[in-house]
Amino acid sequence: MADLSDAAKSALKYWAQIEAGAQAKLTTAQLWDSIRLVATEQGLETPGASAIGVGQLRVYAASIRNSSAALGAALDTFRNDGIDSAISSAHISTAPWSRVQAEMNTLAKYQVRFEYQSIDAAGQQQTQWMTQLFRGAIPTTVGELLASMQTYGQLADTALQGDFAGFGNVQILAI
Repeated sequence: MADLSDAAKSALKYWAQIEAGAQAKLTTAQLWDSIRLVATEQGLETPGASAIGVGQLRVYAASIRNSSAALGAALDTFRNDGIDSAISSAHISTAPWSRVQAEMNTLAKYQVRFEYQSIDAAGQQQTQWMTQLFRGAIPTTVGELLASMQTYGQLADTALQGDFAGFGNVQILAI
């Protein structure tokens, strides 16, 4: 796992709220309201996480949001204009559960998380988050990545039934 402080490790139980808060660009007060709500739903009097720990995880979440936005722009350019581009470091981020840098340098692993969209028999769009794991290298271009994701989504036993409709958000995490 990345070199997380004890405070950040303690706050990991709120990762879903922290990541969603970064995606929605919540204020600090709004994020803490979300965390307190979850803690209350779990029967806790206080969240049991510090502002320092939440802040450290928020940096990871913002990095994931920003790299996903950069990748999304490259994907849009490919889909709309047919211009393929190389996947760069601007498209890749790390997560709190990523291995330390020396381990990642020795044996690269990547999680490509994406929203797989399909149209069901009733004509309704369905969306499902999927994760494709790459050991070693990832596809070198946006077009190659899209082709790999589409194949993975269609072959996965957990894929939604229906006709492929496209992709929503896409994240590349070095783990």
